[in-house]
Amino acid sequence: MQAVSFMYVRPPGYNPESAKAAEMNDEKKKEDMVNKEPTQTNPDGPSSSLPPQGEKKKPRPKDVFGRALPTEEEFEVLKNAPR
Repeated sequence: MQAVSFMYVRPPGYNPESAKAAEMNDEKKKEDMVNKEPTQTNPDGPSSSLPPQGEKKKPRPKDVFGRALPTEEEFEVLKNAPR
């Protein structure tokens, strides 16, 4: 227990009140980002980057961490890469 006791000692200059205030401020920022609604409107209609409503997206293959793998369409350099 002596070897890891340093982990339970508060660092010098630690102020629990300022730490709580900083934590509350971070939570408020996260809420603001989540609740923020897009205010820009496009006069030309829907964005061209969005797929048409009738067309379904093809599921992309994912790596072991759940991230989408790059496709040949995105990276022309990978077109002839070994698999």
